[in-house]
Amino acid sequence: DRGSLGLVLVLVLVLVPGQWAWEADLELLDLVEEIPQNFYQFLSLEQDAAAADIKKAYRRLSLTLHPDKNKDPNAETQFRQLVAIYEVLKDEERRRR
Repeated sequence: DRGSLGLVLVLVLVLVPGQWAWEADLELLDLVEEIPQNFYQFLSLEQDAAAADIKKAYRRLSLTLHPDKNKDPNAETQFRQLVAIYEVLKDEERRRR
């Protein structure tokens, strides 16, 4: 019936964005637990760093942490963490969280 379909549509529209936000928060919490220092320390930046400074620090570190250039046994993990940190800090909303 049409009323039931409308109700289902409303529920989907209300719950799906909330579910996505919840998953994004969980992803962020997992990342925080995995990395022993705060994101700014990882990038050697102050917490009020500008977006351009964050991008510059990411590029600088990506050259040294990339597994093709870094022979450390943990190079892949370090590089993956760098990429994940950059994905958080380049997005203003995720950065605030």
